[in-house]
Amino acid sequence: MDIKEKLNIKLDKEYKNLCDELKRKSKEEIIERAYELTVKDELKEEIKNMDLYDKEIIIMTEQKDLLNEFYHDWLDTDVPLGEALRNTIEESVATITRYYNKQDRFNPSKMNSKER
Repeated sequence: MDIKEKLNIKLDKEYKNLCDELKRKSKEEIIERAYELTVKDELKEEIKNMDLYDKEIIIMTEQKDLLNEFYHDWLDTDVPLGEALRNTIEESVATITRYYNKQDRFNPSKMNSKER
């Protein structure tokens, strides 16, 4: 097993442990921690897909509670998840609009007169 695979296994295990912990909680507690679960899943997948140096992989493999560390780093940033999502949504809107324009599928009659 190579070091990248070890890191991936570590990340999967940490995430599974979180899921198992949440399964023992009340519905209210699960809902309260849904954001944490979502962000940690995203972090896990992003880390797995990153091109990392061997040294970085080894250090990350040895770090205890790696996902928790990255999660708290995320919480400390000034970039809210909504802003990151907003950028993606704006790009998607632009892509869909370009597609509709190319296909000549836009039907202005569906708009209110005030929107035209």
